[in-house]
Amino acid sequence: MKNSLKIKKGDVFLIAALSLLCVFLFLLPLFSADKPPVASVWQNGEKLCEIDLSAVRESYEMPVGGCVILVENGKISFLRADCPDKLCLKSGALSKNGDTAACVPNKVVVIIENEEKSIDAVAE
Repeated sequence: MKNSLKIKKGDVFLIAALSLLCVFLFLLPLFSADKPPVASVWQNGEKLCEIDLSAVRESYEMPVGGCVILVENGKISFLRADCPDKLCLKSGALSKNGDTAACVPNKVVVIIENEEKSIDAVAE
């Protein structure tokens, strides 16, 4: 018995439509207008300040509790900490909506947030 694969017009249309959809979803983040990232710095459950990271022209250091936070144009990170494990330093630079870093012993949390909801793997 001969096993042949025949492609019909409907199959070609379906493959083309799915391919275009994949290309559109891949390119969508490139054309979406991102709002500037805003960093919120918290200590002991209280918001100390909000920093518009796109407005930062010159880097500066901000001491909070036993930590020093480095604020740069478009990103923020823990620079130094007096905690024993120093896990907060390993979190790297935060720049995207939803990025979070915390120094638990010093009760310092930095969160990047803006009013725009970003696309994530978790559906609401």
